[in-house]
Amino acid sequence: MSKGKAWDKYWGSSKELSNDIKQHGKDKFTKEVLQYCESSYELSYYEIEHMIKHNWLSAECYNQNMSGRYFKSKLTHNENRTN
Repeated sequence: MSKGKAWDKYWGSSKELSNDIKQHGKDKFTKEVLQYCESSYELSYYEIEHMIKHNWLSAECYNQNMSGRYFKSKLTHNENRTN
């Protein structure tokens, strides 16, 4: 999102986060701008970089997808996998 007002109201696309904000109130959550980007391409790149670097795709986090394209719920898990 750009530096305009739209990002100020955006909390994410996570249904779990939206429900928790409704239940607990916005004052219990904080937002932090990590980086401003000049394009949607740049935003997508750095979003994925931060998600991987900080392990924000773990079960404990609200993120359920990368760039709205790759969803954890669509992964098939094989506990016997060696790689």
